[in-house]
Amino acid sequence: MHKISTTSFALTFVLLLAVLACQQGDTLTETPQNRRRFTVVIDPAHGGRDPGALAKSNVAEKDIALSIANAVKSKLESEDCVVFLTRTDDAFVSLEQRLSLAKAAAADILLSIHTNVSADQNKCGLTTFYYPEMKKSRMLDGLFHAEADQLAPMTDLGSQTADFTILKESICPTLYVALGYLSNAADRQLLSDSLFQDRAAGTIANCVKAYNAATDE
Repeated sequence: MHKISTTSFALTFVLLLAVLACQQGDTLTETPQNRRRFTVVIDPAHGGRDPGALAKSNVAEKDIALSIANAVKSKLESEDCVVFLTRTDDAFVSLEQRLSLAKAAAADILLSIHTNVSADQNKCGLTTFYYPEMKKSRMLDGLFHAEADQLAPMTDLGSQTADFTILKESICPTLYVALGYLSNAADRQLLSDSLFQDRAAGTIANCVKAYNAATDE
């Protein structure tokens, strides 16, 4: 039986409680000084005993997802967003824990970062998924694809609706981003490149900033 590593998840929850305590205002009147900061939960897919998609060269989805998630976190924190990762290292975190973190954080959005894999090694490109009954998830999806030209030469395959648990059970607008196919040589080369990973993180961060601006009241 596999033992679930919860250290990374527990530390994230401790940090979450501290940040939420700091954000609580003393009055009911919102002012520029006490206004709640936009909160984002980034979910680097898989982790620990679950590598996700694997390439023949031993490139693992879990490692690429975490690397990009860390870069997104850095970019958004520089924009004064509150950002939490569902995992901060190579640890297994259950789907239920990932959703619980987003709920506890009262996240404004949840972004789940993945790569893809196919038996057809010619299949390539990025795809996003959102739950069709959540209108703001669709809006978030559209804003991502408006930025996706930054990821050329990776092909933008567009978006699909899905009822994945992380989309359907999320308490906030959620986007599942599958950044290319590890089974495709060209996509794999891009995904393994630190400069492309930074561009991917920039695309996701720009999408978040556009969503925040569009929904800010």
